[in-house]
Amino acid sequence: MNNPKMHKAIKYICSASVSAVLFISWLNIEIGFNSLSEQLPSASNNLEIDSLFLKILTLVLIFSPTLALFIYNRSQILTKYVINEFCLPLSFCICGFIAIWLIIDLSDNATDLADSGASAVGYLKYYLVQTPLILVTILPISILLSVIYSVGRLSKSNELISIQSAGKSYIQMLSPILIICTYLSLISLVLNYNLVLYQDVVM
Repeated sequence: MNNPKMHKAIKYICSASVSAVLFISWLNIEIGFNSLSEQLPSASNNLEIDSLFLKILTLVLIFSPTLALFIYNRSQILTKYVINEFCLPLSFCICGFIAIWLIIDLSDNATDLADSGASAVGYLKYYLVQTPLILVTILPISILLSVIYSVGRLSKSNELISIQSAGKSYIQMLSPILIICTYLSLISLVLNYNLVLYQDVVM
């Protein structure tokens, strides 16, 4: 039986679960990072000022999925349509680039990993650790291709003209895409900043 309220409740539970998993993972990373900083105090002194800003921004992004879902459910039908038209090619681009990277990396490192005696869990952990780095690399091009495809598709089917004739300006039409791009840019900033800080401490 289709129950819209039940579907919304399940979506909120899933988004809250994602936030909880991200928060636990972030805590584990912070614990490991702090232990490295204690071993190398000379490197950690240079990172104390930026650490507070990074932690606040990271926490905001970790708990943002539930808020984003709430805003999406309260949005107008047109806004939801534009978001769906943009997010679909974006997800295909991200998954496609990750798949290409995975195939290339496996072709280069599969022998070394097999010689080291790594198990399937070891393979999984290795590529999960590498995922943030590849996300930082592929997010800009994925966003660019998705914007070109989604806006071009709306223009080709004359939907932009129809929306504008309904009294919506281009800024109102494309503001959901701009907000999503800003959100993804912040995610890329946090991932890149974490990787840089970790690399500075390790090196």
